Amino acid sequence: MKKTVLLILFILLHPFKSYGDVTDYFSFVLGDTYEEVITRIDITDPYDCKIKKKFPHKVYPRRSFLYDEEYPGKIHKSVKNSLMLELISIITNKSCEIERVESLGFCPSTGDLINYRVKIPISKSRYLKSNPVYDKNSEEFIGPIEGDKVLENINKGELVSYETFNEKTKILKSSFLWINNDKITVNHTFFKKPKINELYLSYSLCPEGNDIISNFRPKYQSIDKVISTSSWIISRYEQSRKFYNKCSVISPENKKIYENYWRKFKKLNDDNFNKIKNKSEQIIISLDQKNITKRYNDEIKSMSKMMTGVLDMLSMSNETEKKHSLYRCNEFFKMKPYNLKDSLEKQFSLNRVDVDFLLNMKIK
Repeated sequence: MKKTVLLILFILLHPFKSYGDVTDYFSFVLGDTYEEVITRIDITDPYDCKIKKKFPHKVYPRRSFLYDEEYPGKIHKSVKNSLMLELISIITNKSCEIERVESLGFCPSTGDLINYRVKIPISKSRYLKSNPVYDKNSEEFIGPIEGDKVLENINKGELVSYETFNEKTKILKSSFLWINNDKITVNHTFFKKPKINELYLSYSLCPEGNDIISNFRPKYQSIDKVISTSSWIISRYEQSRKFYNKCSVISPENKKIYENYWRKFKKLNDDNFNKIKNKSEQIIISLDQKNITKRYNDEIKSMSKMMTGVLDMLSMSNETEKKHSLYRCNEFFKMKPYNLKDSLEKQFSLNRVDVDFLLNMKIK
C-alpha cells in the first residue's frame, strides 16, 4: 500500500508520460536528451558519502557498450554500433546506503537516451518478508505487465529473469533477480526496439555520425533538486496562506487564533520562501530550456493543487458542510507553526529538499 501511494504521488509530481511499469519510479525516460539529463540529474553529495564510503563521484561518465555480460539473454548481443556515453548515478540515503544505481546510456551521434539500466539492492530480511520482485506496485517488480510479450523466462533458483517486448510502448526490457549468498539485487534494463522486423538479427540503435555530446557542459546541474526544493517550499507555504484566508472568512469568530498562527508562520518562513521563489525562477529563466521550464511550472502547479485541494471542499452552504469546514479549519490551526526548511529537509532528506544548496547557487 505504501508503495502504491508513493507511486501515485511520484506520478502526480512528475508530469511525464507513464508506461505503467517500473519506469514510472525513475527520473528519466527513453528518448530524453543528454543535454536535459546532465542538467537535471542530481550530482550533489549532501551527506559526504563519497568520503565516508569511498564511492566514486555521485554521477560520473564512462564509455560502454550496450551489451554487458552481467545482463542475461539475447537482446543485447546482436547490437552493432552500440558504443554509448553512459552516466552512472549512485543514489544513496542519508546513511550513505545505496538505494539504487542508474546507468543512462546515450547515443553519441544524436544525444538521445537509448538505454536505461537500474540496479537495486534488496536486504535479505525484506526479500524474505515480502519478496517485492513479484509486487506489481514495487520498483523491484521483474515480471511482465499488461501488453508485454515474454521473449524468454529463466528460473534457476539464484537467477530469475524476464525478457519482454511491449508492442504499445515499443520497449524491450530485461529484468532479473540475482541472489549471491546474502547479496540480493534486482536489475532492469530498457531500450527501444530497433526499426527492424528480425528482432535477433544484427541491428543498430545509433546512427553513424560524429559525437555531439561528450564536450557539452551544462550551464547548471542538479536542476531536479532545485525544482523539488522550490515546489515543496512554495506549495506548503501556499497551503498555510490559503487556509488562513479561507478559514478567516468561514469562521470570523476564530480569526484571532488563525492570525496568531499565520503571524508566527510568516516569521519562521517568509525570508526563505521569498528567496527560494525568486532564486528558483531566476535559475529556470536563465537556463532557458523549454522542457525544464515546463517541468518546473507543472510541478509547482500540481504540488500547490495537491496541497490546497481540500480548501475547495470547505463551504458554509448548509449546516453539515459548515460543521465539517469548521472542523477542518480548527484541525489545521491546532498545529504548531513550523519551519518549512527544517521540516521538509527532515521529512525527505537533503537528497530531495535542500534549501541551502538552492540559495547558494549562482545565477549565470
